[in-house]
Amino acid sequence: MTIWRNALLSLGGLLVWLLYWYGDTAAAMVGIWFRSDTYAHGFVVPAISLWLIWRKRQVLAAMLPRPGLLAWPLIVACAVLWLLGDLVAVNAATQFALVAMLVLTVPAVLGWQVTAELLFPLGFMFLRCPLATS
Repeated sequence: MTIWRNALLSLGGLLVWLLYWYGDTAAAMVGIWFRSDTYAHGFVVPAISLWLIWRKRQVLAAMLPRPGLLAWPLIVACAVLWLLGDLVAVNAATQFALVAMLVLTVPAVLGWQVTAELLFPLGFMFLRCPLATS
């Protein structure tokens, strides 16, 4: 159980670090959720994803978290996408890149086997992206 505790602490720390560095983008997304009835569901998507993950806790407990090294270049690619989107002021690109980086922290820290088990709840997180609104 210590392995899972350390892995989850690392995952949480990385998520907090990403949200700190990309806080303006996260705040812009939350602002859109407040202003738009179309994207107000952005507030409940994380709760639903966490619930879907919680339902798989027994299956996950039997797995061993192993960092997935391939996820790190993908996170860097998403950071480059974020930078390009920020340079040309395309909020859809920056917001998509931020959500992708947050989702990619799971395989980066917990591994691809765990990620495969959580594919739907992680993919569900992309519903938070207000892609049609800037």
